[in-house]
Amino acid sequence: MGIITKGEEQMLKARGFLSRAEKKECRLKKQRLIAFSLIISIFFLCGTALAVPFTWTDTFDPSPDSKNTSIDPIIGTYTYSHDLKDFTLGEDVITGYTLTLSLYDDHDCQPEIAFVNLPGIKGDGFYNFSFSKQGHEYDWSFAGVMSLNKYGRLDVTIYSLWGDFFFDWSKLTAWGENHTAPVPEPASMLLFGTGLIVFGFAGRKLKAR
Repeated sequence: MGIITKGEEQMLKARGFLSRAEKKECRLKKQRLIAFSLIISIFFLCGTALAVPFTWTDTFDPSPDSKNTSIDPIIGTYTYSHDLKDFTLGEDVITGYTLTLSLYDDHDCQPEIAFVNLPGIKGDGFYNFSFSKQGHEYDWSFAGVMSLNKYGRLDVTIYSLWGDFFFDWSKLTAWGENHTAPVPEPASMLLFGTGLIVFGFAGRKLKAR
């Protein structure tokens, strides 16, 4: 018998013109297609499950502590960066963050005024030295989120607007989705077991016919 189209094959099958071997081959093709489609769907679902909520942290704590001084208080600056080394550029996604900063007074009996500059405008703010031990928290900005997603880094600049003070520590906490986390072992076993079930079901159906 020559090559026939799918439509002709279905017509012949409906009229009983296909041989037993040809009918069996048609069923085998259909079973393979169903099994392949199910396995592809399972892999797709497991792939999307890899995007799990995740939190990245980085602490900057120089030693010895840095004293920010200047004859002209407006010029005095101190700049540093938080670098998320376990963040995978182009794959992981950060959606927000908080920066907790600790500065403390040098107790020279003069007022201190510090301004903290973060990427963008939203997160900027003055530092309240009453939070010297617990740390003062600054919120995220869109520019900061973009910087973290593009470079995995957040740059911070502290301006001494008046007086001098010490830099204690700084902690960045970012959150988002981790697309590069390894597949958990239970998920791997579930994937393998489901594949065996699919093939086993297809084989039994074919054998029964």
